[in-house]
Amino acid sequence: MRVLVLVDGEHYPPVTRWGIDVARTLGHEVEAALLVGGVEKIDPRRPPDLGVPLRLADGDPAGALARALDELRPEGVLDLSDEPVLGYRERMELAAVALARGVPYLGADFRLDPPIAGPPLPVPAVGVIGTGKRTGKTAIGAETARVARERGLRPVVVAMGRGGPIEPQVARADEVHVEALLELVRRGEHAASDYLEDALTAGVTAVGARRAGGGLAGAPYATTARAAAELAVGLGAGLVVLEGSGSAVPPLPWDAGILVVPATAPPEYLGGYLGPFRLLLSDLVGV
Repeated sequence: MRVLVLVDGEHYPPVTRWGIDVARTLGHEVEAALLVGGVEKIDPRRPPDLGVPLRLADGDPAGALARALDELRPEGVLDLSDEPVLGYRERMELAAVALARGVPYLGADFRLDPPIAGPPLPVPAVGVIGTGKRTGKTAIGAETARVARERGLRPVVVAMGRGGPIEPQVARADEVHVEALLELVRRGEHAASDYLEDALTAGVTAVGARRAGGGLAGAPYATTARAAAELAVGLGAGLVVLEGSGSAVPPLPWDAGILVVPATAPPEYLGGYLGPFRLLLSDLVGV
């Protein structure tokens, strides 16, 4: 794997070089290093020689990492830094920058993979994600679909959920009524799934998908969301509205993102953990 390594001045340079050499023995091709901060064990007037091209963060590690990723296009970021230069919050912020650009973030005892992967859909897509359950994603997704319908964009909503159907299921607006819902119950299926609510309240076609589990960055452990999105395209969608589930995000690329946050959300849900990752994915935040 071609990697960009993150290093700091709290390590003695020969030790950092040794760490880079160890990374090579583990199969990593180190393209460059980014000095994220710290001057305790280096000469601040002269960048250390680490045996690879060295870039300086100059007080802005997140911005420097973003620029390095855009220019070098590595396959991963390998974090060889540590406290106190990169504390818990700072490390998660850098991980968010990498994940938002589709780059895995690796360290001594962890690996975070981007939850969004694979090719984009052949039609425009809007992602609607949240910081957790009951944030209002379905309401915002349905309103997005209503606005798109009024503009003649032929929207189809794809909603993945923890009670979704076994296979992607199509619900047309005129097919969601009491008898149809009762029939779902009789078959032992979830008759209050989000895709049914979307079809009913937005007046558009919706496709239901399922997902199980959710990772730190929002990746479902298993989901049928991509198959559902491809089905939506096959139905003639001019715009696909991709709804997340809880804090899980749709696992395929979108063109514009909406993040829905409840007013009661702890500040750490946005500023800490991997909250910055969700912000970086979004063009609009609704509270």
